[in-house]
Amino acid sequence: MNNAARLSCWAAVVGAAVEIIAILSAAIVAPGKLDPKTAQSVAYIGINILSAVGAVLVLYGLPGIFVRWREGWGRIGLAGIALLALMWMLLVFFSLVAATLDSWLAVKAPDLFNDPGGPPLYGAVTIILFLALIVGSIMMAIPILRGRVGRRWVAFLLIASPVMFVAFFWAAVSPPNVPLALIGSLGPILACVALGYLGYLGASDSGSVR
Repeated sequence: MNNAARLSCWAAVVGAAVEIIAILSAAIVAPGKLDPKTAQSVAYIGINILSAVGAVLVLYGLPGIFVRWREGWGRIGLAGIALLALMWMLLVFFSLVAATLDSWLAVKAPDLFNDPGGPPLYGAVTIILFLALIVGSIMMAIPILRGRVGRRWVAFLLIASPVMFVAFFWAAVSPPNVPLALIGSLGPILACVALGYLGYLGASDSGSVR
């Protein structure tokens, strides 16, 4: 069980690093509202595939992060981790849709990219993702602030992440603007740094498992 938990924690470390690379690359390649030309580019498709891989690895790392401090997380921390797991699962979905469907739509129905609203259910899933991120981050931060898990500065990263996600969504629907996209990318990057660091602690600290 210890080896399985350690492998899971390392997956969180690698996944967080992969996701950060994908996020920064997306901020440069697709810094604003998506257009048909960008959607068909190899770089855009590759970035979203990379993002899906990183999200899967982080998702695999969450159980290990919980197991390493099982008594410290408590029910509140477990609920927070479960909500963040939902968020990462939805991110896998969004990344795969972007990598496979957007390029096809760019050829078959390029006018759809001019629709400011988009599919209603797609927007509803986006709201669920955002709510899962906000509530999950706060609930996960509570045991950390109490000194039962990791370092307290990790909790501040988790709390700051959904705040910066507002800029992330604003950059996604605005005209192409690389500086704004880079600022917005701090939201998911802060979450990745927090989870990656917890994964590193869990993987390297043999004393964290009783």
